Amino acid sequence: MSDQHLYRLNGLALMTGAIVAFLMLLYTGLFFIGHDPKAYVGNAAFVPVNLLLAGGAALVLVGLPGMFKIEANSVVGLVGMVLVFITGLMFGVFFSLLLALVFPYLNAVAPAALGSEPPPSFGPFFIFGGIAQVVGLALLGVAILRGPSAQRWTGYVLVAAAAVGVADFIVSGPSGPSNVVANVFDNLSPLLLMIAVAGLGYDMWATSKSSLVAESPRAC
Repeated sequence: MSDQHLYRLNGLALMTGAIVAFLMLLYTGLFFIGHDPKAYVGNAAFVPVNLLLAGGAALVLVGLPGMFKIEANSVVGLVGMVLVFITGLMFGVFFSLLLALVFPYLNAVAPAALGSEPPPSFGPFFIFGGIAQVVGLALLGVAILRGPSAQRWTGYVLVAAAAVGVADFIVSGPSGPSNVVANVFDNLSPLLLMIAVAGLGYDMWATSKSSLVAESPRAC
């Protein structure tokens, strides 16, 4: 397979995964609301939405290294890409699969467990993931803005996503959102990330190999 086909496939994976994840995040923000998961775990859409979200996130992660090579090939971009990749695995893939595969079972056999306090390990998990995501988004956005990418608007969107992530933690706190507006705002940072990723993926899918290679080399 030629390099051009690989670049285009990377872009297609990013674009497709980002669109699927965006739609599932939006659905989650609008319909799965509240601190008690028992209120929505029994929803018929709960399992497929989270499985689709995990699949979309996985496609984004597959295409992310190719995007880094073309759009943010620098030390700052590398650190940002690694942090975004890690948090994508944590929240986009692992936690979505946990919700889809474990929560419905708990709701059936031990519903009281879902209404109780979350495991102590969830605290460090979300704190580390939230900080890593904010830093990763900011660094990746800066790397794109500093480079010759034709899609500089995506850099601004990523920086905005990082700022929204900070604001969301301040507004919602570690306990999370309790109403539909706060729930959508809670998902706004990853929604902005998916918009940026879809734009970068489309650019890679639609751009010729010669243009990609001409834009990619830079070291800082």
